[in-house]
Amino acid sequence: MDHLAVRRSQSELERSEKHLTVELAETNSALTAKIQELERSEQRFQGRVAATSQILWTSGPEGHMTGDQFEWAAFTGQTRDEYHGLGWSTAVHPGDSQITADGWNRVVAERRPLLFEHRVRRQDGVYRLFSVSAVPVLNNDSSIREWVGVHNDITDQRKREEEVLAQEANYRFLSESMPQIVWTAGPDGGREYFNRRWFDYTGMHLEQAQGWGWGAALHPDDVKKYVLQWNLSLATNAVFQCEYRLKRASDGVYRWHLGRACPRMDQQGAIVKWFGTCTDIEDYKNAEAENLGLRVDLENRVSQRTSELEAANVKLKSFSRVLELSNGVLQDFASVAAHDLQEPLRKIRAFGDRLKVSHQTALDTQGQDYLNRMLNAAGRMQTLIQDLLSFSRLASQGRPFVPVNLASVTREVLSDLEERISETGARIEIGELPVIQADPVQIRQLLQNLIGNSLKFHKKGVSPIVRVYATSVRDSMGDANHTLFVEDNGIGFDEKYLDRIFTVFQRLHGRTEYEGTGVGLAICRKIAQLHGGDITARSTVNLGSTFIVTLDPALSQCASCIRPEETQNAVGSAKPTLAACGKECV
Repeated sequence: MDHLAVRRSQSELERSEKHLTVELAETNSALTAKIQELERSEQRFQGRVAATSQILWTSGPEGHMTGDQFEWAAFTGQTRDEYHGLGWSTAVHPGDSQITADGWNRVVAERRPLLFEHRVRRQDGVYRLFSVSAVPVLNNDSSIREWVGVHNDITDQRKREEEVLAQEANYRFLSESMPQIVWTAGPDGGREYFNRRWFDYTGMHLEQAQGWGWGAALHPDDVKKYVLQWNLSLATNAVFQCEYRLKRASDGVYRWHLGRACPRMDQQGAIVKWFGTCTDIEDYKNAEAENLGLRVDLENRVSQRTSELEAANVKLKSFSRVLELSNGVLQDFASVAAHDLQEPLRKIRAFGDRLKVSHQTALDTQGQDYLNRMLNAAGRMQTLIQDLLSFSRLASQGRPFVPVNLASVTREVLSDLEERISETGARIEIGELPVIQADPVQIRQLLQNLIGNSLKFHKKGVSPIVRVYATSVRDSMGDANHTLFVEDNGIGFDEKYLDRIFTVFQRLHGRTEYEGTGVGLAICRKIAQLHGGDITARSTVNLGSTFIVTLDPALSQCASCIRPEETQNAVGSAKPTLAACGKECV
């Protein structure tokens, strides 16, 4: 009986042993997985610390560093022996050492988290500003076992904050210095800031004017107009502009103001803030009303003088014919003079070329430099004479107007400029171009000068993109007015030089930067004027230019109308004559 009991007891022990073995194996597997998960978590944490340029460290209860502090050593260049204990504090800026010591003593005594800022010397000797945070790890008896802390480099962040504060201070100083009212508003249109001028003028307090409270200073009759315009600008992000009356607190008088506001947007195109001004224009409007009365009086005087001018105009027309005949003689003289000037230049270049080929070795370096300068100057002089001849012959060598297909002429010009287009890698885009009444030779010269100009003044390293297109509008008489556009992405120019670039010999760039004589755009203006129009341009430096040519054949006079032999027959006669262009020219 006892033997059976022993055997049963042994069997139960064996089963218990197997059960415990399985449980131990499962527990061991779970512990292994937990350890691996902790290791992965530690790696992820270390990765986050490295990615955020933070320094992770640990220290004993009194702030003594022990063990390996890899991030601290990598930043400061200190060895383990150097930062061990309180050695780490030698890397703290001397001016911050007392703050650091006081901070440590305080949090150790109070057993609460540490948070302050100080400067730490980088291994290259440069001090960087850090935000320091640390938390105590407590034992079961609430005593501090160790500190776990992070140094977060905030040098660049603090610099940006200081720059922003400096910019805001500059803006406020500027706005306070202005005689105008200056204000800002949020994206919803509610006012956020006013300069001192607003409070002095309206007598309002900031609390009264913030949001939409400023509207109380508007004249009641102007409120609806102002609000409609302001809401339209808020909805469309368009620049706000409106005239309205503001009440002056000193005497209760409403004075006219011009309000303007521009939105500042972020990179996504959303409005961040509105910047606005209010300018007193009361005196201007009074002067404008006075000017209106003067204008009426002036118009009456002009009307009285018109009849006198009409009578004088008849005499001027007769005199104009005589001048046109004289101009023809002068143009002939210019051609002969130009020919006589070119002949010696050709000899200079010919003998200079021979001297360069045959006797170059006999010349020293300075002599060769003189020879090259002489040949270059002679070449520029020949080009200049040719350009001047072209300019002077525009009126005298014009042809009767015929239908001209601008698209066909543009393609012919591109064929002539094929080599330059290839050299610069340019892309030419041709849009809608009409058929117009014009002198085909002059129109071709106009397009060649403008497109060539865009190819010449392109930005270095950027392939030129030139767009040629036109628009046409018919007036009440059924005549077509055309506007030709030549647009590029070149170097552009400051528009304050707009009038200068269409004048003969006027250049915005040195001859060493860009070739040319300064006559090409003057020729373009002359051609446009001979076709009843003119030329202008829009441009921004480094963003390209758009040349705009208006052509109104109905207002033009072709050269056949003013040729000397026909002019001589018309002198002294007020009767219109039918010219070769098919129009009646007086």
